[in-house]
Amino acid sequence: MTLPELRGSLYINGQWCQPDSGRTTPVVNPATEETLCEVAACGADETHAAIEAAAEALKSWRKLTPYQRQEPLRKTAELIRNRVDQIARTLTLEQGKPLAEARLEVLANATFFEWYAEEGTRVYGEIVPSHFPGKRLFIFHQPVGVS
Repeated sequence: MTLPELRGSLYINGQWCQPDSGRTTPVVNPATEETLCEVAACGADETHAAIEAAAEALKSWRKLTPYQRQEPLRKTAELIRNRVDQIARTLTLEQGKPLAEARLEVLANATFFEWYAEEGTRVYGEIVPSHFPGKRLFIFHQPVGVS
């Protein structure tokens, strides 16, 4: 699809698609009341399709090591920082907040992605006492679901 065809589109399971209803919702600049763009108005079917796609993707995500899982998060932080001015401008247009505040918010969000990337490699298991003699319980953390 070309960029104009993507207006009001959804990205589900690696594919651009249109909402079943065909409806869109305007994003309005609160300062000028100008419509900035139209976004897809999703319904239950699209929501279920997105959840099913995420559940399917989780199967391969769970097989990755914490170090492999951190890479997309680090890349996201990098992409956010590379586009800080563009994203901040969009926030300002959509919400009417001052540009400097929007820029700080964008940079803070990049930091969150980076923090979670690092934190994922520090999720250690635990060995806890059991009430059965000669037994120990081992707890380990792993991705468990999407909904």
